[in-house]
Amino acid sequence: MRLLYVFLPLLIVGCTKSGPAPVPTAAFTTSRSVIETGEKLHLTNTRQQAVHYEWRSSHARDSVKTDSDPTYILRGAGLYDITLLAFPADGVQSSATQTVKAGRRRIKWYRITSVDFMRPNGQPWHADGTAPTIATTLVTPAGKTALSTNDMNVSPATLPLLYFADNNLPPL
Repeated sequence: MRLLYVFLPLLIVGCTKSGPAPVPTAAFTTSRSVIETGEKLHLTNTRQQAVHYEWRSSHARDSVKTDSDPTYILRGAGLYDITLLAFPADGVQSSATQTVKAGRRRIKWYRITSVDFMRPNGQPWHADGTAPTIATTLVTPAGKTALSTNDMNVSPATLPLLYFADNNLPPL
């Protein structure tokens, strides 16, 4: 009889149901957080426990999508809030929101970190060990030169070369 008193509580505790099923938490990643206007933005759902998903964009033309991993094309410059709503079987939704910036990208700076100071035949470019003149040119999609530089007597001690564009540089 004493064994019954010991095992009966264990049997009751061991047979109880565990808590409710976990509520799916909406979460997603974006292909980029800053994109060029008109570029495709790929969204990837990182939670799979829901039975239905809704994606909403703050001002995209096709603002509501139900695909698992949709793509948006953001036509205008500005900030877009992208929200994923996840609906589980019990109907309790969760949401996640990320902000994406669309506009014209501009180069603010660039750098050259490596230069081959030797000719293909293994000889130095110059007797003093410097490289040949390094010329860089940034050209806009319209074919206009946006920035042009010439650096002479570059040596390993002068690397990296940094170039900063002014605010008047046209979009690339």
